[in-house]
Amino acid sequence: MRKPLHTLVLALCLLPLASLAGPSNLPVAADAQWYVHANVLEMRQTVAGQQLYAWLDGEVFSEIEEELGIDLGKELDGVTVFGSGQGGHDAAVILHGFFSAQTREEVLARINTEATMTVESAYGRTYYRVSDPDALEDEERRAKHAEAHFEGAELAFGDMGQTLITQDAELMNEFLASGGHFAGSMPAGLLVIQAEHPLLQGGMDAQNLHLEGGPWESEMFQNVQQAALTIADDNGLVSIRAEVVAVDPMMADAISNIIQGVVSLQALANEDPEAAALLANLKVTTEGTVVNMALSLEPEKIVEILD
Repeated sequence: MRKPLHTLVLALCLLPLASLAGPSNLPVAADAQWYVHANVLEMRQTVAGQQLYAWLDGEVFSEIEEELGIDLGKELDGVTVFGSGQGGHDAAVILHGFFSAQTREEVLARINTEATMTVESAYGRTYYRVSDPDALEDEERRAKHAEAHFEGAELAFGDMGQTLITQDAELMNEFLASGGHFAGSMPAGLLVIQAEHPLLQGGMDAQNLHLEGGPWESEMFQNVQQAALTIADDNGLVSIRAEVVAVDPMMADAISNIIQGVVSLQALANEDPEAAALLANLKVTTEGTVVNMALSLEPEKIVEILD
């Protein structure tokens, strides 16, 4: 059985994997090269979002509650994940929401039963270092742990609706020094697609992001500078918008042609008529170096895709 600590961390990491997708005031580090934001509050309050929230509640929050005995969904307003892609050690999770003293105590108590937790302080604030005791089984790994990145996580509850979880000690110090919150400013290399009712958002600075293997090493991706995606509620429908910035107009046209070619092949293959019908509604336009994509569909379709 998966340990409760692992369940919590895994659930937080899986939230953004449902879709890459942040408002302009999103709190991320100044050197962040990718970000994902799930707006849980907006999900609860919109027609399309409620179906996404129901999926999260059934697939993520319920598992956390079952393993930890804590219903985070009631007090959680959003999740932001960001990093630079350099080994993953600088990645961070920000939980948005004012967690009650009882919830904080329950989270810490549950974690403490499954992991090694120490209470630390800096800049007059308390934070917690959490490590899996199984991760340090020999002297060599202990030495590596001591001189390199922390093989666990650091957690701090802020007083302004932000809770930070990270392996990056410098980022934690920045969070604590600023009073337990990040003010929020997006680096110039990260795109933001604005929407009135955003549910899931994200983007990447592809020009500077260090990723290896698979599609990241393809010729097309090497010619992409920036990319962003937003999933939003649009009068009860799910609006999906994506934007890709290429290195030059020629490459933008090439990327647009590739996307439209994939859509055509899917239709011709007729292996999945329902998927082909959805893709047939995809609108692809190019303006200079920018490729825009837009698609609207019923919220039930999104849940089917996630399942």
